[in-house]
Amino acid sequence: GRATVSWNRHGPMLALLAGAFLLRAALVLVTDAYTYDEGCLFSWALRMADVGPAGFYAPDHFADYPPGYMLVLWLVGRLMQAFGLAYTQKSAALLMALVPILCDLGLAALVYAIGQKNLGRRAGLWLAALAAFCPAFLFDSAVWRQIDGVLRLCMAGAFGCWSKSGLYPLRFCT
Repeated sequence: GRATVSWNRHGPMLALLAGAFLLRAALVLVTDAYTYDEGCLFSWALRMADVGPAGFYAPDHFADYPPGYMLVLWLVGRLMQAFGLAYTQKSAALLMALVPILCDLGLAALVYAIGQKNLGRRAGLWLAALAAFCPAFLFDSAVWRQIDGVLRLCMAGAFGCWSKSGLYPLRFCT
């Protein structure tokens, strides 16, 4: 029936994304992040939760990130407070890494969509697997717990949109 067709069409990609997510979650739970950056992110998240965006930037508080990602950290800080999570808990580390991890998965899905449209479903799946299990991306978002995955997804999406507009020679990709 229809469910079988849907699973046959989307099942491999969903399984790939689930596997990539589980691997990243496991890496978060068994590794220690880059201590200085993790401390800053948790400090900023909890400060955002306490004082909100209007009171966040102050002369007596170190913050060298622009306001955009601070809104994500505000949500993380609020969730940490709501669930009573301390920054030393692995569940808090997983929560902090969740947005970059989801963006890594979004990048893999975007690569799949572009690849399958232009090269076929099988090639799109292989390209998505390369993006989903790229060691540099895995290490960056799940071990070091950096936010570069957010920027990677935004850049890839922008290039995809730009190429569709005909303003850039990447048009053959989308």
